Amino acid sequence: MADTVPPSGPVPPGGPVPPGGPVPPSDTVPPDGPAPEERPQRRMTAGRIIALVLAVIVGIGSLALLAAGITGLVVDQTQRDSDGYLTTEQVRLQTDSYALVGPALDIDTNAPDWAQASDVLGEVQLRVDGGDQDVFVGLARESDAADYLAGLGYDEVTRISGDDDVDYTAHDGAAPETVPAEQQFWAVQASGSGDQTLTFEPRDGRWVVVVMNADGSAGVDVTARVAAELPVLPWVAFGLLVGGVVGLGISALLFYVALRRPR
Repeated sequence: MADTVPPSGPVPPGGPVPPGGPVPPSDTVPPDGPAPEERPQRRMTAGRIIALVLAVIVGIGSLALLAAGITGLVVDQTQRDSDGYLTTEQVRLQTDSYALVGPALDIDTNAPDWAQASDVLGEVQLRVDGGDQDVFVGLARESDAADYLAGLGYDEVTRISGDDDVDYTAHDGAAPETVPAEQQFWAVQASGSGDQTLTFEPRDGRWVVVVMNADGSAGVDVTARVAAELPVLPWVAFGLLVGGVVGLGISALLFYVALRRPR
């Protein structure tokens, strides 16, 4: 039987380790060295908090701009009719009197060129349908129509909130002395049965729209809608998209300033 030769090497403190026995703990002291570097804690200073709040506000506002821009482009590309107009919902207007008069339209051409009503709205149409009844629709300066409306019984439209939710102000008076189409002060007019379309380009002044039965009789009952070209819509939508993208970039920068780790 061969003699067992113990492994060479230093003998651990406490004597040799029996085969298969536990290794006693070493008394060896690790060499001295630099302690591990501690990372500085990230502190939310007042400046960082302000930057974080601004980042959230700017980000939400930018998303709203993007949503509005996308909506504008979708409306511009999908909601125009065959003539290129955007139209409102149809509204029923009726009165037992002799005429319906819309609220006065005050158009100021002294505005800057980019804010001119004709450039913003383009051509505007008023589409009126009296069914089988012959109706008249005319646009005139308020001062020109005043004499004709004086003493005439009519209802003035003061608020439209839905298809049949319309408020009126009644003006007592008598029947017209002449049928409306015979008057010379109308800037634009249309008359007949079925759908009647009044097309005009906004001009300086204060304007009123008058709807009557073509023969001047009482009891006007029509459906109406307004249409406009709105050539500015795609440019406004594109501007909103650009503003949204720029705003998101600013928001991301503010988030970085607020949340970055100090060196």
